[in-house]
Amino acid sequence: MAYNTWHIRYDIYCRIGAIIMSTVYLLSAGQRMCKNGGRIEIWKDTREKMYSLTLEDISSVVVGSHTQISTEVIYTLLQNSVQISYIDRSGKLLGCMADNKISLDRLLMQQRCFVHPKIAAELIRHTISRKMENQRHLLSYYASSQQNERLKEAAAVIRIYEHKLSYTDAAEELRGYEGIASRVYFEAFGEIFDSRQWDWSGRNRRPPQDPVNSMLSYGYAFLEREVRAAIAGARLDARIGFLHSNNGRKDSLVFDLLELFRQNVIDKFVLKMINRQLLLPIDFAYDEELGCRFSDAARRKWILYYEKYMLAQRKMLDGMNWRQHIQKEIESFADMIYEKAAHYLQP
Repeated sequence: MAYNTWHIRYDIYCRIGAIIMSTVYLLSAGQRMCKNGGRIEIWKDTREKMYSLTLEDISSVVVGSHTQISTEVIYTLLQNSVQISYIDRSGKLLGCMADNKISLDRLLMQQRCFVHPKIAAELIRHTISRKMENQRHLLSYYASSQQNERLKEAAAVIRIYEHKLSYTDAAEELRGYEGIASRVYFEAFGEIFDSRQWDWSGRNRRPPQDPVNSMLSYGYAFLEREVRAAIAGARLDARIGFLHSNNGRKDSLVFDLLELFRQNVIDKFVLKMINRQLLLPIDFAYDEELGCRFSDAARRKWILYYEKYMLAQRKMLDGMNWRQHIQKEIESFADMIYEKAAHYLQP
């Protein structure tokens, strides 16, 4: 199999002969997905068939511009609760198609919880505390392994603001502590890798100006898709959040729950790609509109390594992989909402 086709394949992980279903990436111009009998076929063009898959092989589909997916395939995937995500050239999620029907009672309960002052404060504190804890643990790990005092000091500062969360219910104050901790985190982040090889002057985006920021932004876009699928699975409404503004311009709950996973999932993955030299600065180019962006070859590498990373079973997760962990955590979050509703809200 030619390497340059791997970015549209579903990753096959053989474990005692078993196949684990995963994500199909349909990203290269001219590729199309169609249905033939009971199978889903991926064609490079009208002449070359690349893959023939069963529905059981596919957990989700990611579609880029200049590719085609037939109406029959879309219908079949939605019937079988397979999410279809559409992304732009930078990896930003443009929209999703999925079976995410939510009962009116559940939707109203979610909305009532998120506008209840006490419940909202507890959820904001919980989410920000988890994010700070993840930031602190990541910096502390590298401070120890690299004997780096700068990282150790940054972790200690984040711990101070993590402690302050317990003393306020004011949403803006909690968000303020989050902002300070994130600034400290990213100011120290460049200590983890070789700054002589990788340009880093802090976090920047829209568009990213250097390869590390490009990887972070691309990774967070991939994480958004994971979180969105898990929210749909937990039968929550992605539009109604508690931490970010519910202004109708974006699905607030997706970006709220992203905060639980940024460091543990994406930041660690980016650092792995850098420190193991799986990608190099020469794998990126600068575009006036998109900023610093992946070359086509680098993007293919990223997708291949990302899928392996997300599907690897991990002892620290009790044998689950990252994708399963995200789903479990968001299901637990949904349970927590219902518990708080039973405690605080009148029938």
